[in-house]
Amino acid sequence: MMPEEAVLDFEIRHLFSETAEALLAEVMAGLPEGIEIALERVAFNRPHSLRL
Repeated sequence: MMPEEAVLDFEIRHLFSETAEALLAEVMAGLPEGIEIALERVAFNRPHSLRL
């Protein structure tokens, strides 16, 4: 069951990585369990980006 309200404190950082796997590993190392993230490939062969 999902809580009606949740609060998450986080620091905004701009992260880049050459692979989605490396970016995901770096981000997941600092996030609490249960946080969902989405990775997307940016057009024009730019590094992977992260949207929270």
